[in-house]
Amino acid sequence: MTERHNDSKIIRSDTLPPVRKDEVFSSRRSVRVDTQKIKLILRYKFLSTEMDLQCSEVFEGEVIDLSKGGAHVRGKIPGPNWLIALGSTTVFVGCNIILESDSCIKTLTKVRWARPNHNEFYNLGLEFTQMADDQRQILNNWLLRQQIKSFRLK
Repeated sequence: MTERHNDSKIIRSDTLPPVRKDEVFSSRRSVRVDTQKIKLILRYKFLSTEMDLQCSEVFEGEVIDLSKGGAHVRGKIPGPNWLIALGSTTVFVGCNIILESDSCIKTLTKVRWARPNHNEFYNLGLEFTQMADDQRQILNNWLLRQQIKSFRLK
C-alpha cells in the first residue's frame, strides 16, 4: 500500500479506483495513431541469428496503431517455439508497412510484447530499432497528416 500526497492530504492507493492500462500515458514517448479504420497492411519476416530459429516465410498482418517509435500489429508467428525467443536479443522482425499512399516504410524491429489474439494470430508490440532517415521522414510526415485529419474531424 503506497500513499500519495495531494494538497496536504494523504491518499492511500488502496482507496483509489484502478487505472486502466490504456489510460497510462507517461510511458509513451510519442503519439500513437489508430490505423484500424485505414487498414494498413504489414508484410514481415522473422530474422534470427540462432540456427535453430530460422524462418523463410513472409507473413502478412494488420497494423492496429502506429507511432514514431513502433507499432501494435496483429499477425502470425512462425510457431510456438518462437514465442519465448521473440523477446530475446537474437530475434528481429523485418517489416514493410504499406501506407495508403502506396509508399512503403521499411524498418527493422524488436518484439517488445506478444499476446495471443485468436487462432494462430497474436497482437505484437514492435519497437523500431533501425530505419533509414528517408523512411523515418516518410513515417513522420504520414503520422502528422493523420493527426491533422483527426483534429479536423472533431
